[in-house]
Amino acid sequence: MDCRWVVLLHQVGAVKTQRSFADQDHWDWMFQDAADREARLLTWATEPLDFAGLPWDPSKRDGVQIVENAIRLGDHRAVYLTKEGSISGQRGRVTRRLAGSIRGSQRNARECVFRCETDESCMPGWPVGTEWTLTWTLLDQDSLQTRLTLHRHAQG
Repeated sequence: MDCRWVVLLHQVGAVKTQRSFADQDHWDWMFQDAADREARLLTWATEPLDFAGLPWDPSKRDGVQIVENAIRLGDHRAVYLTKEGSISGQRGRVTRRLAGSIRGSQRNARECVFRCETDESCMPGWPVGTEWTLTWTLLDQDSLQTRLTLHRHAQG
């Protein structure tokens, strides 16, 4: 069975984290750890992204998008793979935006790479069936500032 991934729109509640844009509405990107499927999801946050406005056509060519402003968050419980709705402790609510299967992954201390397929999407520009490689590169150990590189693979 493949590992899973999900992107949740996190609408922040009354409790703040003191982590830059993570105190505003943002996306939580969560990936099952193949070595520990039941216990944790590797998690990052980005500002909400507009894939519909990107200049790529998955039916004709590959596309690359770089997101400089990402942050590594603490690992999350596996329940978030299917979670929607209110989060306990006045931390807001989450809405599923994307989900799919992880086809392969590699990790070291500074970089995590996931080869993913989308099988659930409510995002224009991110169609079901599209394959992606998502690379998270740690830029600063103290602040956990991270760069996300999204590589959308051409279909067909």
